[in-house]
Amino acid sequence: MMKSVFFAPSSFFFSFICKTTNHNHMLVTFVIPSVGRPTLRRSLESLDAQTEKSFRAILVMDGCSAPDFVSRFPWLKTIVNDKRTGRRNHAGEVRNRAISETSTEWVAFLDDDDTVSPTYVQVLREEIERTPKADVVSFRMRTNKAGRLRVLPPPGSKNFTERYIGISFAARRNPLCFDGTKPFRFEPGGTEDFVALDWVRRNGGTVALSPKVCYFVEMDPCDASEYEVGETVVIN
Repeated sequence: MMKSVFFAPSSFFFSFICKTTNHNHMLVTFVIPSVGRPTLRRSLESLDAQTEKSFRAILVMDGCSAPDFVSRFPWLKTIVNDKRTGRRNHAGEVRNRAISETSTEWVAFLDDDDTVSPTYVQVLREEIERTPKADVVSFRMRTNKAGRLRVLPPPGSKNFTERYIGISFAARRNPLCFDGTKPFRFEPGGTEDFVALDWVRRNGGTVALSPKVCYFVEMDPCDASEYEVGETVVIN
């Protein structure tokens, strides 16, 4: 049973529409699934440090209680699932539930052991203005697996492939503006991030692949201006 809002099963989805963003309104809602990792505070603090404040966030505590410190963030709404709905490396269903609660034009994603650059929202707006038809803006992500620092997708990439793309993207949440045959939703699985983006690509949606590294996997955040690899690539 949920302690906050009841969601009808199998009704969770988001989709996209091509239109410009009004600077006087909230631009984006971050969706944050959490299983109570101690790194959650760091993730939320990376959002709190944003240079542009036109965002809000929805935190879903999946099968665990919310720590006291979440109350210090006025832009954060917290939902508690008494029973865990996600599985290890399968946060899609939890994200779908949070997406159904959003009202901003754009939705972005942050895991509870990752961080974002303090300029994430600012750079998102810049990328939207640069590519107004974009349905998705995907940022580069910096990883440090086994002591090996990498940027994904790799510098020079003109497209994205499985295992070289992640949850470092923002997407429009309104009705489809391309020839899709069904509403978009995450399909839980080990490659659910890639599957989501590939669905947009295969159905004629436009993905703007930003050169800015604005997402950091299991790392402290850095300013996006410190990491830029090439130019924006527009897919479709």
